Amino acid sequence: MTPEQRKEYYKKNREARLAYQKRYYQLYKDVIKEREQERRGSDPGWLAKQKEYNKKYYLKNRDRINKKRKARVSADQKTSEKKRG
Repeated sequence: MTPEQRKEYYKKNREARLAYQKRYYQLYKDVIKEREQERRGSDPGWLAKQKEYNKKYYLKNRDRINKKRKARVSADQKTSEKKRG
């Protein structure tokens, strides 16, 4: 599958994928939380490692993240302006 085909596939199936992910999380929410608690209990430094990972990820992808945030805010503002006027 070419990158263009892959992108189109994920774009086309976005809603179905998000619905599936939401259902999955709702079904396995307790299991996910239990596993997280086990990790925290077995590894006292887990929280610090998680914070460090998140920080590195953000710094590496800061531009892309901020671009998405700006686009989302802009879209929200346009939607609210349409509702007012």
